[in-house]
Amino acid sequence: MRDYQNGYLRELERHSGAEVAVKAVVRHHLNWIASNRDLARFLFQHRDPELRRATKRPVGAANRRFFKTVTSWLEDQVRRGTIRQLPHELYYGLWIAPVQEFGRRWLHGQRDTATDQAAEILADAAWRSLAPPERSDVPEPDADARAPLEVEAR
Repeated sequence: MRDYQNGYLRELERHSGAEVAVKAVVRHHLNWIASNRDLARFLFQHRDPELRRATKRPVGAANRRFFKTVTSWLEDQVRRGTIRQLPHELYYGLWIAPVQEFGRRWLHGQRDTATDQAAEILADAAWRSLAPPERSDVPEPDADARAPLEVEAR
């Protein structure tokens, strides 16, 4: 895990632009899965409580450092206006979860899409979901002025 986390953080550090960094992390994630298939399978499949207890302290400390660094990077990007402000729990779901799911399926033999093609598509999607809203000359209407969404009963 240390190798994965260090690679992730290296991608954040080595790219000055948020878009390039976000996309690089997606590529890193998928490349790590492809290069570490056995370990990735193990991590995806094993939720053994005994194993989790045995590794809780060292893994927990590393994870806390890792997530603190990623959170700090995200907060800095939000302050700069280069990443949209979202509830913290949504960043993972928009940034990493799609490539995580693709990686899980890929490891299980569902390989219709080449990993390099998937990495580009998923990287673009991650960026589109995290990019700040485009500035325009037309102001957004107030939330109170928006009509509620009506769902037609069938």
